[in-house]
Amino acid sequence: WLVQTLDSLVSHCSDDESLTEQKKLEELISRYKNLIPTIELTMVKTDVHYKCYTYRKEVREVVGLLHKVKETSMTGPQPETLDSVNVMIKQQETAVTQLDQQRSNIMSMLQRGKDLVKDTHATSFIKAEVSNLETGWNEAYGQTVEKLKKLKGTHKVWSGYKEQKDEILMLLEQAENELKKVAPVAYDSHRV
Repeated sequence: WLVQTLDSLVSHCSDDESLTEQKKLEELISRYKNLIPTIELTMVKTDVHYKCYTYRKEVREVVGLLHKVKETSMTGPQPETLDSVNVMIKQQETAVTQLDQQRSNIMSMLQRGKDLVKDTHATSFIKAEVSNLETGWNEAYGQTVEKLKKLKGTHKVWSGYKEQKDEILMLLEQAENELKKVAPVAYDSHRV
């Protein structure tokens, strides 16, 4: 377009002027052609950096949520009754189920980060973010499953305790009934 416009304008000026303007245009075109690779590289780098910073933001949000899940699994009241153990087991099973449902999203996010790390234009923090996500996931999931196992173990202990307690109470009741049967006879035999 510039060359065509220059050609149409050259007819209205002197030869020296037209040669000067043509050289200026050639220099401008040459500069532009030299800038194209730099512009393209900048666009590629900008795109990769945008992906890196977006990834970091997403990872930090997910890691924060995973940290909360992990803390929830680590803390909490100790079960004091069989009913409270049952309630806590249901809550923990729900937490494990929710984590299982998010597994594919986490694995996809990890893969996206590993792919970004391979890019030569990726920022240096991406490798650390991938590691943080992987560690956060493993710790949160592991802690949640471990708490569920502990709660199931506690449930087993509480159930055993309840069964033994019921058995002892039944034996005491039987013994008391036997004593009631024996006691009146013994009492009557002392009178005679």
